[in-house]
Amino acid sequence: ARWTSNLDGDLSEINVQPDSNGNIIGYQKLSEGEHAIQLSVQDSSGKIGTAVPVVIEVGPANHLPSCQILRPDSYTSGQLGDTPLLEGEVFDEDIPASGILVTWESDKDGLFGNSIPSSQGEISLGYADLSADTHTITLRAQDELGEECTDNIIYTVIASTPPSILIDNPLNGATYSEGEPLLFSVLVSDEEESPEELALDWQLNGESYSTQS
Repeated sequence: ARWTSNLDGDLSEINVQPDSNGNIIGYQKLSEGEHAIQLSVQDSSGKIGTAVPVVIEVGPANHLPSCQILRPDSYTSGQLGDTPLLEGEVFDEDIPASGILVTWESDKDGLFGNSIPSSQGEISLGYADLSADTHTITLRAQDELGEECTDNIIYTVIASTPPSILIDNPLNGATYSEGEPLLFSVLVSDEEESPEELALDWQLNGESYSTQS
């Protein structure tokens, strides 16, 4: 058997040995352009059979898509239940942006969404169900041939736990003399912040009286 191309000539890299069923299967890279591919087969007596040529188009080499996460910035954070807006852009020299498959995934939560690019390659996704953890969020863009690019950021989701407050003094319901100095004492704590980072607001009958930290 012999494979030929009107552009590349004899395709000698292709296997030409038929199997027991007469099938001939092989592979070879072709140059860019329109090819007329022909197969000729010769038997032991010298007779030659030739198949009708098959015409195929070989395009230029495929380019990898490009992708970038624009927002949020890496190493930022949000509260549990918030809906961070993930924004980015994708591009491919070979196909329109709408033909790129775009997915978002987390190393903690797995695949959590996909985006359809605009004609300009702009993408966005709002997602409110990330778990309370530090996530490596990955943007993955894949072209029609399965070639892909990735970009990632570090994003922390903080459990939204309110601070706790315990007033030690003055005692609830206690009576004091007018003009007597009163000691105000409170114990505060928070799971995410140290005590000195908490903002305090003492109120007297609903009106702000002191914001001493």
